[in-house]
Formats: sequence, C-alpha cells, structure tokens
Amino acid sequence: MIKKKYKICVVGLGYVGLPLMLELSNFFDVIGIDADRNRVNELKKSFDRNLEFSKKKLDRICKKVFLNDKKFVLKSNVYIITVPTPVYVNNKPDFRSLLSACKYVSKNLKSNDTVIIESTVSPGTVEGPCKKILNLNKINFNLCFSPERINVGDKEHTLSNLVKVISSDTKAGLKICDEIYNKICKKVYKAKNIKTAEMAKIFENIQRDVNIALTNQGSVIANKLGISFTDVLETCSTKWNSLNFYPGLVGGHCVSIDPYYLIDDCKKKNIDSSIITLCRSYNERFVNLVYNKIVKLIKKIKKPKILLVGLSFKDGVVDFRNSKYIELYKMLKKLFFVRVLESEQPLKKSGIKNVKLDNNKKNLGNYNFIIVCSINYFLKKKIKYIFSNRIKKKYLLNLSSKFKYNKNNTNIKLINF
Repeated sequence: MIKKKYKICVVGLGYVGLPLMLELSNFFDVIGIDADRNRVNELKKSFDRNLEFSKKKLDRICKKVFLNDKKFVLKSNVYIITVPTPVYVNNKPDFRSLLSACKYVSKNLKSNDTVIIESTVSPGTVEGPCKKILNLNKINFNLCFSPERINVGDKEHTLSNLVKVISSDTKAGLKICDEIYNKICKKVYKAKNIKTAEMAKIFENIQRDVNIALTNQGSVIANKLGISFTDVLETCSTKWNSLNFYPGLVGGHCVSIDPYYLIDDCKKKNIDSSIITLCRSYNERFVNLVYNKIVKLIKKIKKPKILLVGLSFKDGVVDFRNSKYIELYKMLKKLFFVRVLESEQPLKKSGIKNVKLDNNKKNLGNYNFIIVCSINYFLKKKIKYIFSNRIKKKYLLNLSSKFKYNKNNTNIKLINF
C-alpha cells in the first residue's frame, strides 16, 4: 500500500543519494536524477566510480537513473535532495548546487507533494532560501529536513543500521518522512523542528573536529615532553568514558567543511564561535606541523626514500575530496624523493594529477621512511611488502588509526606526534 502511495525521486546520486536510492528501491517506486552526465552514464552501466557498490547491486536500479527525464519526474510526489554543499576557497558556504536542485524540483512540484532535503546546511537555510525557491509556483507542499548520516566506507553504520533524524514544517510531512525512513532505517527520531535538525547535523561534526584538534595538540605536547602519545591513548582507553579519538589530518566533505557553515552564520549574527573557529583553524594548519616534523627528521637520514601509503582523506575509503594527505605529498615532493602507494584508477577518476605512484610489490621494501596516511582494501594487500628486511632500519610515521604495526619488529623506528 505504502509502495504505491509514494513515488520518490532522489536528486543527486553521489555518496549519499546512491545508497539511499538503493535502499528505497526495496520498498518504493524510485527514480534517480543527477546533473553529471558521466555519472548517469556510468550508473546506467551499473558502475560506481566510488567503488562502494557492486555491479550486481546497481543492476536493480540502472534503468531508473536519469540526467533529466520530465516524464518520470512529474510522476513523483516525494523529492529527496542529496546534493553536496561545499565551501568556497574563502570557506564561505557554497549552496549553489542545493539551490539549483531546489529550482529544478520547484518546476515539477505539484500541490501536496513532499520535499525532503538531506544536504548539510546552516540553521535557517531550509526554511529560508530553499523554501523561497521551492515555493516559486505558490502551491502547498510539505517541506522536510532529514540530515544525511552516511559514513563513507563504513560497512557497519549503514542506512539500515542508523537512527534517522527527521523534521518538517507540517504534520503531514513528518508522517510521510516517518513512513519512508522507517522502512529503511533502524529507528527514526523526530526533531522538534527543522532548525533543531539543521543545528544537530552541524554540531555532530563540530564535536569531532574539536576533539580531533584537542588530540592533535595533545600529541604535539606529549612528543615535546618525550612521551609516546600512542601509549597515552592506550592508557586513557582503560577508563569507561574515555573518548576514542586519534591524532591526524582532517579532510573530507563533512568534518573539515561543516563547521564553516556555523562559523559564517555566527559572524553574520555577531555570535561568539571562538572555540569552534580555533579548533577548525588548528586542524587546518596541522598539516604544516606534520610536514615540518618530517623535514626535520628526514634531514638526518642519508638518501631518504619516502613512501606515502594512501591518499584518501580517511581510512576505509577511496575518496580524495579535501584530502590533507594530498597536500602533504605536494609539499614533500618539492624537497625529497617521494612515491605513493595508492590505487591508480580511482585517482584518475577523481581528476588528481601529477602523483608518482609505486604499486610494485618488489619495490616497496626499498623505502626507508614510511608515512601511513590512510588504509583501504587495496592497500591492505600490499602493505606487508613495505616492511621486508631489505633495509635494516625504517622510520614509520603512522597517521592512520586502522594500521597496526608489528611492535616486535626492531627494524622499525616509530615517530610520535
């Protein structure tokens, strides 16, 4: 009954929209729209450039993916917008894709239709500029906000296993959200209103950014005091309420971006956000601290050969958006011999150029300065070849929370931060 009632159009088929469409297709009549012609053509051939989903899974929806097909779109009565919301070079929010998607939906919107926005925004955006554009035809519709919680590369906290926050400006919209997301998610939580849900989404990622900044600074302090911060964290973990954070470079499309939405909003409204701003700034420039530390150490090594393992912004994914490890690589290669162990095809697909790779397992044991940035399934297969005994001594800087090195290997000199 519910399947026939809701005809859903997912607008934006990236890291958020594609898994959402796949899950919804198990219960509802769903189509997917994307503005990227190449992406649409790839999905029609059941290929996911992000390597998140197999051909077998995509075969179920490949015939329901379109660039822009008004015939199918007009049959929809629920539109779910899942487009990216990045920032400009000056860190100001860039909502162009979102507002463009709203304009596209507004042209097809009918009376009593429902629009659900999943894209991350600053408080007031959904009921402000988004609603204004959606309401161009002056019709009654349900406006909802249900912030995405997709954790790219995480096979445990998938859509079916997470709590989905929903909110709406109408009771009817909240009911529709409830019926749709209850079919595909573990549990649904009804936020008090749309602004609460908007703020909650941003604050989830701000919490992470602040705690990582604290951990990063703690690692620097411990190192200057001659204390292993790895041992410190292991010791801290014995307490029941210890937080599980590791030092590292913060990149990607969420934690390194979302705080800027609130920072910008606070500036406009003269609200103090100094702690959030300070932590974001510290994490943004932490790559310079890592770089300076590496340079200082490498200058003590005769004929250093550096290998960076992984360029993805975090472990478990092949995703290079806003990756600080790419920035670190570019800085290092100006002074030293540097190669990268990383999957070649995803790098090309991402448009990242001028990266010198070495994926030959016969060569990997020849490097004497190893920087483990991030680990994915491709790298796990090859990383064992790095720590062969061809060279007696290797320096290891481990920036990955997933990589566990052999502490009994006396040839490895661990570098702490």
